[in-house]
Formats: sequence, structure tokens, C-alpha cells
Amino acid sequence: MAAAPFGLPEDIAFLVEPALLLPLGLSYMSFSRQQKDLAYTIRRIYLLENGQQIVLETYDGVLQRLNILQNDEYSHDSTGDGIVFTITNGKRDFKIKTQGATLIDYDLTDRIVKGICVDTKKRGNLHHRIFERQ
Repeated sequence: MAAAPFGLPEDIAFLVEPALLLPLGLSYMSFSRQQKDLAYTIRRIYLLENGQQIVLETYDGVLQRLNILQNDEYSHDSTGDGIVFTITNGKRDFKIKTQGATLIDYDLTDRIVKGICVDTKKRGNLHHRIFERQ
């Protein structure tokens, strides 16, 4: 029994054992919530040369290619230090947080969030990164 080292009688030890596992369960729930947030928080955005697709790199290192025209919804919230853009694409919410960004092009980010294709032939060499966070 796990409660035996604490000097508890055997007849009430079964009441204490679930309480010993409670911090482990709570920390696991918190960790899984953080992992979900990291999976959909954007670290870098790359615009592909055709102007209709972007590649998103999330904090867990996964690269995801999205079609700009399939953005279902978008929103932006102003926080104390920056703006948080939220894109819903394919029933997934991706968050672009501008706080602490080392490189950002607001014009292109606004076009991508709103689902407007970018003419890369007119605007020059735009298939490079347009957003980056550390």
C-alpha cells in the first residue's frame, strides 16, 4: 500500500491513495492543455510562390500547408502588448500572436487572415517568410 509509509492504518489507507495521485492528474491535464495551445500557436509563416497557400510552423515544430481561400473565419483581438490574429481553417484554429515578434509584415498578415490571395508576381519576392517569433 502506498499510504503505509505515512503511518496510516490499513483500513483508511484506501481513502488516502486517490489524494496522493491528484497532483499527478492535475499536472497531466495542465500539460496536455499547454501542448494543445502550442500545437496551434504559429511560430513562422511562409507565403508560397503561387500566392494562394501558406506554410505555418507551429511551436511543436510541425509544418502545415493551408490554402488561404479555405479560411472559414478570422478574428483579431488587441492585447496589451500586441495583436492576436485567429484563423479558422479546416475546423482548426490557428493563433498568430504579434507580441515579441522579430519580423512581421502587417499588410500581408492581414491579407492572409482575411483570405485574400496575394499576387506575388506584382509585389516582388514575397514567397519568403512574413512572420517570425522566437
